[in-house]
Amino acid sequence: MYKIVLIFFLSYSLSAMTLEEWRVYKKTDAYKQEQAEIEARKAKSRLFFESRKEFEKQKITKDAFEYKYKIKQPFIASKRYEFFINGIKASIPYETNYPIHKTNPHIKRLIIAIHSSNHDAKMYFNNTSALTKSLQKTDETLIVAPQFLITSLIQEPTEADFLFWKVPPFRGTSKALYKGKKVSLSAYEILDEMINEIVSSNNFPNFRSVVIFGHSAGGQMVNRFAAYSRFDKNTLDVRYIVMAPSSYVYFNKERVQKGTLNHFEVPQMDEKYYNYWGNGLKKLYQVHRRNRVSPDIMRKQYKNSKITYLVGSRDNDPSNSSLGKSKSSMMQGSHRVERAQVYYNYLQHYFGRGIVNRQHLYVVPNVGHSSKGLMNSEVGQNVLFLN
Repeated sequence: MYKIVLIFFLSYSLSAMTLEEWRVYKKTDAYKQEQAEIEARKAKSRLFFESRKEFEKQKITKDAFEYKYKIKQPFIASKRYEFFINGIKASIPYETNYPIHKTNPHIKRLIIAIHSSNHDAKMYFNNTSALTKSLQKTDETLIVAPQFLITSLIQEPTEADFLFWKVPPFRGTSKALYKGKKVSLSAYEILDEMINEIVSSNNFPNFRSVVIFGHSAGGQMVNRFAAYSRFDKNTLDVRYIVMAPSSYVYFNKERVQKGTLNHFEVPQMDEKYYNYWGNGLKKLYQVHRRNRVSPDIMRKQYKNSKITYLVGSRDNDPSNSSLGKSKSSMMQGSHRVERAQVYYNYLQHYFGRGIVNRQHLYVVPNVGHSSKGLMNSEVGQNVLFLN
């Protein structure tokens, strides 16, 4: 607000006097007094907004203040999932509606909610909880929202009591940190461990299904995790819901021909520009090598997985600020709706028409780039609560 006052003052002053008169006026006591008043208003505004921000942070994240560190946005999840993987003992933050280590025979389904690049697990948990409650399925649904944070969001990284990553974790990087030390561990391995522990614990003897969904960057993670995941799927109905990611993983060198939605060819360029892991299956990450997950394993697993793709009909802005615009991303289409349509056509082209029996694409009417809008749509509710 004080910026507006300052701009108005300058505009008014310059329009009311000549440049020479303005230079003279700047040397007077009246001008100095006005500047002092402006600075005082600035200081008052800063104090108000800082106080308000601190108040809101304490109000919303009072549980998180049990931990001895300060955080930037987003607010930290209130619980800790402790694990021991590859000799590494650590934890990540998460939210849940029921304790995962206590017996609950009423639970029939597990929903894993993966946050987007806002890293706000609490928001995804709250939205999923609200939808579950509105459908009267709270008693039978276990919701778990893990939080995979990055260094830039942690104010005091050496004091944080959880593991986080040096770069965005959505594609499976192993460049992690824990209590100031480098750790080689992927969010994919933690997610595998978490799901395996919940499912095999016998705490929820009446489990029927596992649903893993993510939106935007979370949708990117779910798309890649469906290809990679190693958790035991033998006894459960496992479904993935990929919501409006900026890009998808492809399973060979082909990409869509420019100007079409369903014709594919091998681009005349080096694979490093479009087919390395994340966009393709070349140059896989440490997590793949560590767990012996080959391209062929991922192709077979993805082909046989139950996957639903959701994108809003209004998520078609090529200039959207969160849309990936790298060369490899633009080769998949000009906006999210087009990229989803192209990818679904590609899956049928590469794996064969039979894949439509297990995987489905829905363009949701009148929804933009909104996880809540997709979840609360009729088709969103149906695929989340199929069983």
